[in-house]
Amino acid sequence: MHIAVRSSLPGPDPRLLLDAAPDGVFVADAHGRYIYVNPAGCRMTGCEPGEVLDPTTFDFIPGSDAIRLPVAGRPSVGEWVLRHKDGHQVPVEISTNALPDGEWLLFVRDVSERKRLEQQAQESERALSSIFDLLPVGVWIADRAGTLVRSNEAGRTIWGGVRYVGPEDYGVYKGWWVNSGQLIAAGEWGMARALKGETSVGELVRIQCFDGQLKTILHSAAPLVDARGGIVGAVCVIEDITALSNWQQRLQQSETLVRSKLDITPCLDDALKTVPEPVAPNRGNDGQGSGAVAVDPDVSERILTQEQLRMAVQDREHILAVVAHDLRSPLASISMGGAVLQRKATGCMTGQACNVASGFIMDASRRMAGLVDDLLAVSIGRSGGTMLKLAPVQVAELISMAAQQAAALADKAGLQLDWQHDDDLGTIQVDIDRILRVFGNLLDNALKFTEPGGRVVLRAEAVPEAVLFSVANSGPPVPAEDLERMFQPFWQAAREDRRGAGLGLSICRATVEAHGGTVRAEAAPGMRLKILFVLPRSRPQDPMAPAAQRQPADH
Repeated sequence: MHIAVRSSLPGPDPRLLLDAAPDGVFVADAHGRYIYVNPAGCRMTGCEPGEVLDPTTFDFIPGSDAIRLPVAGRPSVGEWVLRHKDGHQVPVEISTNALPDGEWLLFVRDVSERKRLEQQAQESERALSSIFDLLPVGVWIADRAGTLVRSNEAGRTIWGGVRYVGPEDYGVYKGWWVNSGQLIAAGEWGMARALKGETSVGELVRIQCFDGQLKTILHSAAPLVDARGGIVGAVCVIEDITALSNWQQRLQQSETLVRSKLDITPCLDDALKTVPEPVAPNRGNDGQGSGAVAVDPDVSERILTQEQLRMAVQDREHILAVVAHDLRSPLASISMGGAVLQRKATGCMTGQACNVASGFIMDASRRMAGLVDDLLAVSIGRSGGTMLKLAPVQVAELISMAAQQAAALADKAGLQLDWQHDDDLGTIQVDIDRILRVFGNLLDNALKFTEPGGRVVLRAEAVPEAVLFSVANSGPPVPAEDLERMFQPFWQAAREDRRGAGLGLSICRATVEAHGGTVRAEAAPGMRLKILFVLPRSRPQDPMAPAAQRQPADH
């Protein structure tokens, strides 16, 4: 082996440097017999220094790799397999060069750990792909530039196809906002906004699929961020709710049909009553009623219409219950899949991206599961049943739990969150999880519609036989005419504002009323809005129970 050294330069012996190198260094003569191997190379082969100098290069590589040995003067870098003394193979990366005097110089790096991580990443990718394709909701992923790079089978089925395009061409996906009917521009899609850092949840969109069908979907999107908080892509989740939307339209049509068959007509005593057909009074010259002319119509059509309305209401409650109930299983699968992804991502080279994606999936599934529970509770409540799991809880503790759940969001938004309560409020019997979701909805709305630096106030105070809770936030006051309308399904403070589907307050009202309470909104000095709800301290009675059952027992 020839090592050129400028003797005038101070420093350690080159052989000492090679002996201390973490990678293997092999030098072989023209016949392939090793004439030098450093300690790292000996460890890779499992041989002692004396043992490794006796074999040739061909004793440590598979015969099929012999043709890959370099030609003189031509360096090469590649992945090889090194045969260990005990027989197992070690994956290595070798930089080889055939020296002019016939000697071979090889720098060898053990890549076993890298190969293990790559294999683990591939397994995680396969697991992600399997779960991704089994999700019952559509999922779309965009890269850093916003180009759609991946979708699952459910997403492609909902849209009737797929177009992997960049943000400038998102317009090929044609949709309209349900609330306003406006066409969605390319830059207005949730994915485009997510690439700018915005998270959107539960937006109602009417779409025209690539196969021409019209569908109604719930649309959510969020940015994907790296460990430093930089946006590296975006993910979008969509759910087809066309069937539920169509049933709602059928109900509205039935209600309109019934209203069209009723009229307000003056009767003999000048009272106004609602009748199926007009009744005309007969009056004398003095204006006094002396009789009436009435038409006795065939009411078959009215009865049929009433029956259609009754059936439509039943159909709506049935489809609501079925949709809510049947969504529970796929939501559980989504949540389980997200948890599996998070576990698989640990230690992977692509673990950060998997963690972010699975975190978003699990968060979305938790939100959807809460909404499903609320819808199912409303459905069963309307049909005379109940899903409330009542338990006593200290009012002060309930307020504290609600405030703590919202504290992180308030801090992130740069808002002041205050919670206050009277002393000795005692206990109240409620379904704790559902009332906390009421607080969550109200506080979430307050935080979303309060400018940075603003204030949100949560308060509880005693009233006779009940507790009065309120949530208020600072900002320009909401118009008085909107204070009652805001509890209607799909209502939003501004038609152009699409931060949610507009269901939160209507679900809050249904939950509070199921507890036997009431809810209302009112103006408050210096505040944008104040929403109050009253919960009775005692267990609410089932309004569908027989009267005898609702009476207190004698003791």
